[in-house]
Amino acid sequence: MADRKTVLEWAFYYHRLGWCVIPIRAGTKKAAVKWEKYQKTRPDENQLRKWFGSCKYKSLAVVCGAVSGGLAVLDLDSEQRCQWWYEKHAEVLPTVKTKKGLHFFFRAEPFRKRQGNEVDLLCEGAYAILPPSPNKEWLTPLNGELPLLNPFEWGLEQFGINKPHLLPENRTEFTEEREEPDDTEEIEAIGGFFISYNQLEEELKKRVNFAIIYTLPDKKGYRNFLIFQFCRWLKGMPEFAKLSAKKVKSLCREWHRRALPKIGTKSFDETWADFAYGWKRVKYPKGEGMLKLATQKAMEATIHLDAEKEYDSEETQLLVRICYELQRLQGREPFWLSCYSAAWILGLSHTEANKRIQMLVADEVIRVIEKNTAKRATRFRYIAN
Repeated sequence: MADRKTVLEWAFYYHRLGWCVIPIRAGTKKAAVKWEKYQKTRPDENQLRKWFGSCKYKSLAVVCGAVSGGLAVLDLDSEQRCQWWYEKHAEVLPTVKTKKGLHFFFRAEPFRKRQGNEVDLLCEGAYAILPPSPNKEWLTPLNGELPLLNPFEWGLEQFGINKPHLLPENRTEFTEEREEPDDTEEIEAIGGFFISYNQLEEELKKRVNFAIIYTLPDKKGYRNFLIFQFCRWLKGMPEFAKLSAKKVKSLCREWHRRALPKIGTKSFDETWADFAYGWKRVKYPKGEGMLKLATQKAMEATIHLDAEKEYDSEETQLLVRICYELQRLQGREPFWLSCYSAAWILGLSHTEANKRIQMLVADEVIRVIEKNTAKRATRFRYIAN
C-alpha cells in the first residue's frame, strides 16, 4: 500500500488483516481513546470512519495480543540492538523503521508485555504505533500470514527480558466467566469416556483456552469458518487428535458459549453441527500445514525431478521440489506460497526468495493462478513435467 493513502485507508487495511486499530493523540505516543476495551474487542469499520475519516487523528496503532490474532512486536530502540538482531538472527519479518530503531512483527502465544534494556516485547497489554504515523515507515512490508514464533528463544535474557509464565488464570479472556453444567457422563482425558472442559488439567486447559481465543468471531457471519479453525487447533493437540467429535463436544460447547455475544442467539445445535461436520474433514491440523508437510516430503525425496536438474543451487532445487509436493497435496487446486515462507525454508532473504519464485514462473515450472492480496499469499500451479 502506497504512502499516499489516507490514514483512514491505512486503518481499513490493518483492520482487514484482523488487527485491532486505535487512534493516537497528535504529537504523543498516547492513545486518543480509552483503549482498555479494545484489548478484548476490535472497533468496527464505522468506528474507524468516525476516528479517521475527518482527519481528526493522523496517527494510529495496533493493539497487540489475542485481539489482533496473537500479534506480537519486538521493539529494538537503538542502532546497537538492531545490529545485534541482524548479526544473530536470520528471521525475515515485516519491519517498521521507527525514529530510533525497528519494530519486527510476528505472532506468538500470549504473554504480557516485557520491557528490557532498549529491547521491548509487546503483546498483551501493549500497542505499537504504525505507519503512516510520523517517524514510522514499513521497511519490509506485510505479505501473507505472519509466522507464529517463540521470541523467548532469541537470547533476550542479556537485555533483561526473561521467559514469562503463561498469562494467569485471572485474565478474563483466558478463564471461564462462570461455571457451566457438564454435558458429559464420565470424565477421562483419553479413552472410552468423554472430555470435560471444566476438568481438563491446567496446562491442557490453557492450550484449549488459547485455541478458543484465537478462533472466536468478532462479528456475525464468520462462525462456520472459525469453528472449522477451532477443529484444526484441537486436532493439532495429541490429546484430542484421534478422538471422535462426540468425545470433545464439551470443548465445542465452551467455544459456543464464549462466541454467543457475537453470533447472536443461534442455538448450540447449529454450532455443534458445524463442528461435527468439520471435525471429520480436517486434513491438516494447526501447526501441521501443507507447507510443512511438503517441505518434509521434499527433503526426504530420493529421486530428483527433471525440473530440479535444470538448476545449479540446492536452494532452487529444493524450492522446485517443494512446489511439486505442494501441488500433489492440493490435487487439482492451486497451492499458496509466499516469499516470506520460502525465505524461512531456504535460508534466503525474502527478496532473494521472491526472485527464485519468479524465476520458476519465467521457466514455466509454476504458473501464477491468483496474485497475492492483503489476506492471501499468491496462488500457484505446478506445471513442469
